[in-house]
Amino acid sequence: MAYWFMKETFSVEPLRELEWGLPISGLRGGELNRGKRIEIDVEEPVHFQLESGEGVMPELVTDQGILVTPALAQAFRDCGVDNIDYYDAIIHDSETGEEFTYLLGNVIGVVDIIDLGASKLDPASPPKTAMLFDEIVLDESKAHGLDLFRPLNKKSSLIVSSKVKDHIESLDFPHVWFIAPENKG
Repeated sequence: MAYWFMKETFSVEPLRELEWGLPISGLRGGELNRGKRIEIDVEEPVHFQLESGEGVMPELVTDQGILVTPALAQAFRDCGVDNIDYYDAIIHDSETGEEFTYLLGNVIGVVDIIDLGASKLDPASPPKTAMLFDEIVLDESKAHGLDLFRPLNKKSSLIVSSKVKDHIESLDFPHVWFIAPENKG
């Protein structure tokens, strides 16, 4: 089974951007990228603010945790992805007064899938943390058939199976992008 990095697309149309911070009281920075369940009670809905009212709302935002539209969350469920804890979220645009319903997702699962010996590290990358790459090679046997997870040495990223990629692409989500590992730096 082939695997792909998944993220929000670079688009010719401007996409709205979030003001990132820690929207969940008591949550430490990066906790939504660790691949573990959150150990605190989350007050829902979780509130986010937009930086500007210009542009299109994407179906996926991957900066901290993942923010997805309800339709994209359903697409994950429809193809068997069951390792995401979802929290109701509202994205506010203070300029226009608009509110958008999303789900904040916490992906459960980290896989040591990046073959560090075969991948090309960026010269600026600290060798022990291996977060910056010029080229990534995956050892797909380590995924054990999982369909969506975070890679150990690049936890801010998401990796999906071809099954998930093909299903999402069939539904025509215009702002979701899949990158072959050899093209992901």
